[in-house]
Amino acid sequence: MMSAQTQWVLLSLAGMALVWLIGAWAYHRARRRVPKAGAQARDFPLSRSLWWMGPPLIFLGPGLALFLLFLIPIEEKDLVPVFFIVAFMGGLAPLIGASIMLTRPRINDAGLVGSGAWGLPSFIAWPAIKAVKFSTATQSLRFDGGPDPLYVPVQLHDWPAFVAELQRRLPHLPLPAELQADHRLRNDGERLAFEGHWQGLYDHAGRIFSIAALVVVVSLHYLEPHPQAMAWSALGGAGLALYPVLRRRLRKPRRFSATLGNSLQFLGSVVFTLGTLRAQGMISGALGGEDVMTGAQWFASLAQTLGMAALAMAALILLARWRWPERYARQRMGQDDGGMP
Repeated sequence: MMSAQTQWVLLSLAGMALVWLIGAWAYHRARRRVPKAGAQARDFPLSRSLWWMGPPLIFLGPGLALFLLFLIPIEEKDLVPVFFIVAFMGGLAPLIGASIMLTRPRINDAGLVGSGAWGLPSFIAWPAIKAVKFSTATQSLRFDGGPDPLYVPVQLHDWPAFVAELQRRLPHLPLPAELQADHRLRNDGERLAFEGHWQGLYDHAGRIFSIAALVVVVSLHYLEPHPQAMAWSALGGAGLALYPVLRRRLRKPRRFSATLGNSLQFLGSVVFTLGTLRAQGMISGALGGEDVMTGAQWFASLAQTLGMAALAMAALILLARWRWPERYARQRMGQDDGGMP
């Protein structure tokens, strides 16, 4: 008869495989709904920098899931929540990676092919498009008017040609400010995605704060609060906020601006790593060590540590945005009147 640990491993692997099968079925089903290319179709492949994000996700998620399965002690009372976590990491991360690699926007006389909210292929006809927006959250163009929004990433191999096609086929619709002729980022999809990433962090800092606070509150259901560990986690979060806050406050130097920006990001990463590792060590020490921690306690300690870090990061960004609202406004994207790259 198989041991409980062996049954748990097989059940988790089956859950991962089930997620993969459901994802493959959903992709095939969505792909069949997209009209065929036709003679006048033009594909716009993703840029290499975006496409190569797919393979790490395909292998990283299952790798972390296997790490949890074989190296983290799991008790019977923790099997159900841990099962869903493993299925999420080992099942969903490869699907996200595959979705990125398979994304290939296409334009023809009938309409536009992009991705839906779940990353599945989707189609919208030109007459149905009612609005075009630049989404900082996804670094994509959002097309409204169909049953669901359609997204096209701005990191395309021939981004200027894609923008030209939109202007030709949608002359009656106002395009986003980032696509206007006088905007500095109009012809640089990579830079637009980079600036959009940080602008999305500024725009959605309030949501990040709320979600992080909820995660910390839920973790306290499994763990007693540890003020010192929380303080170290908050210090790690301050490290994460170092670059996004200062990049709009410090004037860009004439020389070595990229080096300065990379150095600040590296310093923030070091502070975050040291702070969160210290917090994790303090929590495990208070519980008697990792050898006696249950699986739920281990996940709760991780959630509490990362949640406090995200809470502190979002709080500092909200404070900076409140103090200097003009510095973190969307109109500042791509401006060269101050701020680091």
